[in-house]
Amino acid sequence: MLQKKMVAHENEYRALANGLNAKTLVTYYTIDGLIVTVNNPVILTMGKSESEIVGHTHNDVFGMGESAETQKELWSDLRKGIVVNRIYTGNVNGG
Repeated sequence: MLQKKMVAHENEYRALANGLNAKTLVTYYTIDGLIVTVNNPVILTMGKSESEIVGHTHNDVFGMGESAETQKELWSDLRKGIVVNRIYTGNVNGG
């Protein structure tokens, strides 16, 4: 019985992750801010191909003109496990 419950929970978590991945922007980075992979919503929102995004830094793609010092602080905080919330505005499809 316990095994069936564990499988059911695993399936629920997998469905939740799949749903979030389909509708939210997900980007994976190295600890220094290099983009490793992005999901399809990021590609569609940015109006760029995956190869134009992956391999570039966070600041190159999403930095919106932030200073090098601001970016340095961001990644320092993230490496320490500090949760960082930011809101970016601008015309992302314009390049």
